[in-house]
Amino acid sequence: MDQIAAERIQEFEQKSGMKISEFKTENPIKEEIRPEYIERQKRIYRQKMEETRKQLQQQQQK
Repeated sequence: MDQIAAERIQEFEQKSGMKISEFKTENPIKEEIRPEYIERQKRIYRQKMEETRKQLQQQQQK
């Protein structure tokens, strides 16, 4: 796993001409969340809720 990460970092540094250590961010995790990502998450959530609701209805009918 670490070897793969090292290879990816090396590949990035070669392509961009920058070192990873040069990147400074206030919050590396914080990234702009795209609207399509939010919509996709909402869709997945709704599907799971619908499946759960159907399962509960089936259990109540038994």
